[in-house]
Amino acid sequence: MATFTPAPENALTVVAQQATATAGAAIAGTNTPVPYFVTPTPFPQNLATVQAAAAIQQLPAVVVDTPTPASPATATANADYATAVALTTGTFTPVPTGYVTPVRILPSPPPENMLTAVARNEEATAVAASGGPTTTPLPYNAVIAQYVEATLTPQNLATAAVLAREATAQAALQGTATPTPWEWYVITPTPVPQATATPTLPIFIAEADFTPTPTPLPGSTEVAPAVLPPEFTNKIFFRTNRTGSEEVFVLDPATSSVGKITRDWVYPLATQQLALSPDGTKIAVVKPDNNGILQIYVRSLQYNTDTQLTAFSRDSYDPTWSPTGEWIAFVSTDPGNDEIYRVSVDGKIVQRLTTNSFEWDKHPTWSPDGAQIVFYSNRDTGRRQLWIMDADGGNQRNLTADEYENWEPVWTN
Repeated sequence: MATFTPAPENALTVVAQQATATAGAAIAGTNTPVPYFVTPTPFPQNLATVQAAAAIQQLPAVVVDTPTPASPATATANADYATAVALTTGTFTPVPTGYVTPVRILPSPPPENMLTAVARNEEATAVAASGGPTTTPLPYNAVIAQYVEATLTPQNLATAAVLAREATAQAALQGTATPTPWEWYVITPTPVPQATATPTLPIFIAEADFTPTPTPLPGSTEVAPAVLPPEFTNKIFFRTNRTGSEEVFVLDPATSSVGKITRDWVYPLATQQLALSPDGTKIAVVKPDNNGILQIYVRSLQYNTDTQLTAFSRDSYDPTWSPTGEWIAFVSTDPGNDEIYRVSVDGKIVQRLTTNSFEWDKHPTWSPDGAQIVFYSNRDTGRRQLWIMDADGGNQRNLTADEYENWEPVWTN
């Protein structure tokens, strides 16, 4: 067995090869004649090639066994499909007699790094030099498997919805996805090790124990979680200047205790829930209408379509979805100053909840049971304070009532 000499790429290469051959013949004699040989054929890399090769060599056919249905419903579906095919395109081709099933051969796992690849090459070279077999003969029905990494599991509902929407769009444009080839061998990638959280401070410091002196935040070795820790459910986070600079504090509605947050990832994680629907399939967004006025819309994360809910003559903003799912609270400047409203998710009911004769009420956020709304207002004192009211706007009262500025609350579910 030998390989063909590659064809010259251009005329200069041909002339050079001829000159080299002539010089070699003049010095050492003519080259040894080329013996009869066949060129090496790579082993088939997929099932279709193995099946074709078996047919050409008139060997028993290579046929994949039909898997046993996992349930009666699957068996019924398979039977219905076969009936439909028989009625539309004719019966299936009969299974040949004396067939064999294919054998999937797993190659060496992909090397994790360059050193592993070099070590494997050195080991193969040593075996060949010692006269050992370099390859193991394979049966004609063998198929070399291909390692394929499994698709990662979506990290949240929003990511899953986006992936589903992309797959739907791909199917609509180019048809359904090609079935997974038989020779693929799916492996799960090993996750990259992450740094271990090594906090140097508690998550929050109670206000009674807090001395307003600069305190360093944890180092870069801490890993922010994907979701808020359980101890942060049913808490009200807010921005405040009570330490002399803008910081994030937390208020426990059950005890009215207040503490300082020492992690910069807490507040952004809390705000992620505000505009998302409870089932994670929709999100409330703000965008201009045909007249350039900001309105509240509901966007489907599955179909990427927007449904307009408000039609005010002035801008609306700050939407937040109730945990019970039927209302979206928001702020509108339609009355001439900023006031809080709520709108049903179908847009049929719009209700004004606040009336501030001073300047504004802003940034609504729902309690976990959907019965109350916290917001911030500068009414009465002229300072930004946290206020609370019932879901229908009743029983409004100052929640913080202190000498500081407190704003942008987020009530976590």
